[in-house]
Amino acid sequence: MKPSFDSCLEELVRRAVREEVRAALDAQGGTSSSAGLLNVEEASNRLGISKSVIYKKSNEGIIPSVKQGARLLFEPEALDAYVAANRRSQQQINDLAAAARSPR
Repeated sequence: MKPSFDSCLEELVRRAVREEVRAALDAQGGTSSSAGLLNVEEASNRLGISKSVIYKKSNEGIIPSVKQGARLLFEPEALDAYVAANRRSQQQINDLAAAARSPR
């Protein structure tokens, strides 16, 4: 069955609006809000972990996030605090390396 004229028109309007919104956001200096928040992709890149892990840790409350409509946003400072809190000390790294080398 062919799509109706109305559904085709609706899809074209959605695409046009999406493109205009992206262009407007890019003109403002990025895809995030003007408050300096990072979107999921930017947070993923900053932390070096996948977007799915970002979503999971956000849902679990491990990484603080802000919901803005359907968008999930992150404060750069909160991401930095998460990294600092989860950073292993040199002693922890040495202990893990020693445990990995020891026979079981």
